[in-house]
Amino acid sequence: MEKDKEVREIFEKTIDEEKILEELELYIGKKIDIENTLLFFDEVQVSENFIVSLKYFNESKMPYKIVCAGSLLRGKNK
Repeated sequence: MEKDKEVREIFEKTIDEEKILEELELYIGKKIDIENTLLFFDEVQVSENFIVSLKYFNESKMPYKIVCAGSLLRGKNK
């Protein structure tokens, strides 16, 4: 996500998982079969909206399979 501004912008537009999936399909140019696809996102710390959207992917009845990584992930100091 750090190097690919276009993917990052998808998550800046919305946190709705269905809309995100539609935008990702447009970006890659093909339909995503969520039953047989593992979505992997690296450097997720660059998009706070991405992290928030995970809640909606998790609460969905759809069988999303998502792996996230981020070398700089850490809690916020208050």
